[in-house]
Parts: sequence; structure tokens; C-alpha cells
Amino acid sequence: MCCHYEIPPPENLNEGIRSLVQLMTVRDFNEKFTSDEDFRIFATKVYHWLDRMPVNTKLNLLAYEGRKLEWILLTFVAYYFEGPHFLEYEISDDYTAIVRRYSDPVLLEHCIKTWRTWKYEREEDPTVNI
Repeated sequence: MCCHYEIPPPENLNEGIRSLVQLMTVRDFNEKFTSDEDFRIFATKVYHWLDRMPVNTKLNLLAYEGRKLEWILLTFVAYYFEGPHFLEYEISDDYTAIVRRYSDPVLLEHCIKTWRTWKYEREEDPTVNI
């Protein structure tokens, strides 16, 4: 069963969000997604929203609390590490928002091709540890 993360009190929320994001893993997401129907429904909506999130916008994490905040963060961690999303998405420096930043389309395409090549080369060579 997946970990349950404790959401810190409001006076420590920024530090708590930072700590949670560092602790959460894609494995935690996958376990929760396959074992919890409510989480699966919520995470699917968040995942699709992140896909359609307009460039140069923020998802204000301070607008959420408790289980919803935990689930948004867990979904973001999985989303961030799936594919080249790390090129466009980040947590703000103060840990209050998920940000989709502008990326030059030509540079972004180049980075994606480079990332895919890197990943493909490592998948082809079983001795390389990704």
C-alpha cells in the first residue's frame, strides 16, 4: 500500500510542500493509482489538466489542503518524470505553485529529441543504469 504523507500545518506549508515533493516517487503514484479508485479519478483529472495547462501559468498550491494537496503533488511528481515534462514544468522557488514556463518551440523540440536519444541509447544497452 502506498505511503500516506502528512500535510504540514499552514505556518510550515512551503517547507512541507518542499519536503513532500522530495519524498514522493513515481512508484508511490503507481501504487496509489492502482489501489485507490478515488485517487485514480482525481489524478486523471489533474494529469489531463497539466497536459492542457496554458504556458506561463501557475497552479496555486496554497489553494488546496489535506488530501487534495497531497494528491496534486503526487500526481505532479509522476507527471514531471514522465516524458520530457521536466523541460516545461517546475515547482516555484517558494513552493507555492506548479508553473508551466515558456519554452522556445525550436529549443524545446531539440531538447526532446536529445532526451529521447539519450533514453533510447540506455534502453538498448542493458548494462547502463538510467
